[in-house]
Amino acid sequence: MSAYNKINGVYCANNRELCTHILRGEWGFDGLVMTDWLSTGEDRADEAGCLNAGVDLIMPGGKKVVKALLNAVKDGRLRLETLRLSCGRVLEQLLEKDRG
Repeated sequence: MSAYNKINGVYCANNRELCTHILRGEWGFDGLVMTDWLSTGEDRADEAGCLNAGVDLIMPGGKKVVKALLNAVKDGRLRLETLRLSCGRVLEQLLEKDRG
């Protein structure tokens, strides 16, 4: 889970260095990364920035998050491939739980 706070002026959930380069690259984590509860929105981390950073699940989700992500895809701030990658990791966790 990412945190609410900022590191060097960037929200943890929007920090690609932290969520992708260090967590996935250096440490080899291949699971799901989620935001802390209500850490996105006005005066908080950007939803599209979360997925671009390597976060897969924005908590608690909802219509505002879906709308923000769809708008980000439409205006080019979020690539559809990035959205699919995050969705794939969420589905992998669900399938793993089902196998368990």
